[in-house]
Amino acid sequence: MNVVLLGDSIRMNYQAKVRFYLDGVADVYTPDENCRWSSYTLKFLFTWFAAFPKDIDVVHWNNGLWDVSTVEIDNNTFSSIYTYMDYMSRILRILRTKTRKIIFATTTPAIANHIRNENVNLFNSVITDFMNKEGVPINDLNALITANTDKYLVEDGVHLSEAGMDACGKAVADKIIEVYNS
Repeated sequence: MNVVLLGDSIRMNYQAKVRFYLDGVADVYTPDENCRWSSYTLKFLFTWFAAFPKDIDVVHWNNGLWDVSTVEIDNNTFSSIYTYMDYMSRILRILRTKTRKIIFATTTPAIANHIRNENVNLFNSVITDFMNKEGVPINDLNALITANTDKYLVEDGVHLSEAGMDACGKAVADKIIEVYNS
């Protein structure tokens, strides 16, 4: 099985654990860089996929953490919900040309001044409604991390601790296997 993981620094935090849990089951490919905002992912999607094998079985993908970050000068999110949804729907259309199986992961919570969880929850609610209507399975990493932020987040209040990396890596690997076998 060939798997692609797309996402921000949270994906970069757990990708080694996904490789560990899928060892002998799947080859896992990722961009070498942080996928950042949804607009950045849209811009570089074709570049990244040019480096991956053509026969991708599953894509596990998230965008959102950078989009919901607030801009200090006006305290609004970097991306409006409308812009985010436009980019996300375009990314989904492209991903459907690259693979038959796509999993969307919710944006993880944060305990940081530049990220408000009410924005995370709003963006997650809107995107999961959309993905459900599109028939895309959801991997609720937000619920996983929210259950124990003290254990799963490091001092910056955004990134994953070793326990968080392991929990997310296992959840991602399990979801990939589940969706691949469905």
